[in-house]
Amino acid sequence: MRRIISFIMIIQVILLSNFVVFYDSYVEAESGSITVIGTLPMPIYRASTVWDGSDAYIFGGKDGTKGLDTIVKYSPSTNTAYAIDTTLPTPKDGATAVWDGDCAYIFGGNFEGISTREILKFDPVTSEITKMSTELPWGLQGPGSFWDGQYAYIFGGHDENKIFHPEIIRYNPLDGNITVTDVLLPGVRAGVSVVWDKGNAYIFGGRNKTTIYDEILRFDTKKGEIEIMDAVLPEPIYHTSAAWSGTKALIFGGRNESSVVDEILCYEPASDSLSVFSKKLPSARERTSAVWIDDHAIVFGGQSGAEYSDEIMKFDPEDETSIQPEEPFFVYQLIGVAAIMVVLVWLFGKKRRKNAG
Repeated sequence: MRRIISFIMIIQVILLSNFVVFYDSYVEAESGSITVIGTLPMPIYRASTVWDGSDAYIFGGKDGTKGLDTIVKYSPSTNTAYAIDTTLPTPKDGATAVWDGDCAYIFGGNFEGISTREILKFDPVTSEITKMSTELPWGLQGPGSFWDGQYAYIFGGHDENKIFHPEIIRYNPLDGNITVTDVLLPGVRAGVSVVWDKGNAYIFGGRNKTTIYDEILRFDTKKGEIEIMDAVLPEPIYHTSAAWSGTKALIFGGRNESSVVDEILCYEPASDSLSVFSKKLPSARERTSAVWIDDHAIVFGGQSGAEYSDEIMKFDPEDETSIQPEEPFFVYQLIGVAAIMVVLVWLFGKKRRKNAG
């Protein structure tokens, strides 16, 4: 009797554990297509990129052997990418950039092992680049940034001594005023990706010296509040890139604790849900950059160990779907365990009848 009851309890524990594990897993969405549509003039990773409404501009980065001072222009109308004559004042990688509607602003970055405080302005109409008189309050590489329609916000990153900063910085290009806000990241981090949905910024993953994050953060600039969302990334990850489709954030590649990854993720703020596409990057890579153009994303370059990419990739999300548990599989588990329990009850009843006889 005791053995049978113990066995039934074990079966129930197994069923419950399967239920918990099952609902904590991610299911790939059967959608999306990715194609390599061209090449950059050189391999590029750890660059900063903006979209000006007609062309993408890729600032600096690395090519695998050195830092770059190039500004690469990608024109989707002709599907061509080339380095324009204008260059950055110095080679720069690990910077971050925003587009304010007229010009690009590039913040910080690494130059010969030093995290810079520079703010550069690039005007695509005149192809002029200007070093602004205002500087960041401290040197930064690996920060994130976004433009909210009025200000640029810069956050995260670290200096050359791997000192990470939790502060969020606000920059006003009209008067050059820079402010360290009272809002702090919930844990210092660099290597994040970020999108702006015209109301909130969403910040994905990142890492510091001891922790890699699977968090998705929402930053409300009007309220000056930052919160951790319920949805999480499939695993702790950093060095991703992201593009905003108008309703969803698409997140590309990155690195987990042990290796680079090739996954493409989709985060939907409206439902606070995250899905994993069945389509993947052509190869695992981190430190790509990405922009959204019309109905698709363009992803540039990237790095995987000692391999450096010059690829230009087009990703069409098509009909991406949210993660859903595979309910039929769980139903089959339930039916199977129920059948086992019926058999055990019958055997127990048979044994009792025999003993009674």
